[in-house]
Amino acid sequence: MNANGKPGGVWTSLMVASAVGAVVGAGLALLFAPLSGRESRDWIARRTRDLTERVGGSGDAVKNGVIPS
Repeated sequence: MNANGKPGGVWTSLMVASAVGAVVGAGLALLFAPLSGRESRDWIARRTRDLTERVGGSGDAVKNGVIPS
């Protein structure tokens, strides 16, 4: 309970505001997206694959104690 005797508080308000912001942001992203759905999915898949490969390589280098420059 907060000072007014009502349930919730700052954290509840923050979580609700974050959720509303995420929904509004996702909606705007869909409205203003420069690519079609298929192109967007392909781009996301390609970028995710590239990032996974780069991070995987970095993880192996750190594990072995060698970081490429």
